Amino acid sequence: MESDVDAAEDRRIVPVADVPDRGTFRFEAVADGRRIEGVLLRDDGVVAYRNSCPHEPDVKLDRGLGALIDGDQLVCHEHGARFDCDDGYCTRGPPRGRTLDPIDVVVRDGAVYLTDDRFESARRLD
Repeated sequence: MESDVDAAEDRRIVPVADVPDRGTFRFEAVADGRRIEGVLLRDDGVVAYRNSCPHEPDVKLDRGLGALIDGDQLVCHEHGARFDCDDGYCTRGPPRGRTLDPIDVVVRDGAVYLTDDRFESARRLD
């Protein structure tokens, strides 16, 4: 039987300090053996979204070097779609009016933890 400490460590993604201010950090969440790539964004707090543009799901917002952030918007490099960082709402571009797929996370004791019940575990991607 897994202890609460082990379960918490399986859901610990990264120390908050590793998520760049006004930038993104990639991570992976696991659901029934499937791996889903996500991005963390830090502004006033930390939010997470699937690392995928709703217009073309195969297009990653962060290809490994950080996504483009312009002011308070995340910008898709493929077609210039702009998403509000705080709620993922698209204000411009082909998926206008749609939102990024959110992934529930929480900051606790200086670290970001996965709280989304769709996933069993998470890990950072370096």
